[in-house]
Amino acid sequence: MFNEHKIIVTETISEKYGQIAEVQYEYDENDYGKNKKYHIKWSRQDYNRTASRLYRPSMSYDKFIKVLRTFMMGKYAIEDVPEAFRLLDTDRSNTIDITKLHEFICIILPKTNPYLLLHQIQKADRDGDYKLNFNEFKSFIEQGCGRNVSIGCL
Repeated sequence: MFNEHKIIVTETISEKYGQIAEVQYEYDENDYGKNKKYHIKWSRQDYNRTASRLYRPSMSYDKFIKVLRTFMMGKYAIEDVPEAFRLLDTDRSNTIDITKLHEFICIILPKTNPYLLLHQIQKADRDGDYKLNFNEFKSFIEQGCGRNVSIGCL
């Protein structure tokens, strides 16, 4: 049991009146005897309350949970990367910079300084321009950087 790498990711979606009311992700990793457990839960009501306090416009709850799913599921949701990239690339520059990533993350971690995200971006930023193109974003997700950012491990 201790000589294996095992990951269990559980996604729970609750619906109310035909729309998603809440999503929850539980991530349990046993890395050769070292356990890591993460949990994140977002309801539509909590999202709307948090988003209403921000000074800049934010994405809808439905778009937010599509990106959140990709971040939390990582390489197990690789088929969702193109849509998450499109949703974060709001200016259609084919890149995601710190500002765009911060606009998403500030819903989860409202007091996060955008430059704290730089360390996670640099893990996948191959050309050193502090932006993620599609392939770099895909690597960012595959490496679990999105999950780290979502749970506050900056």
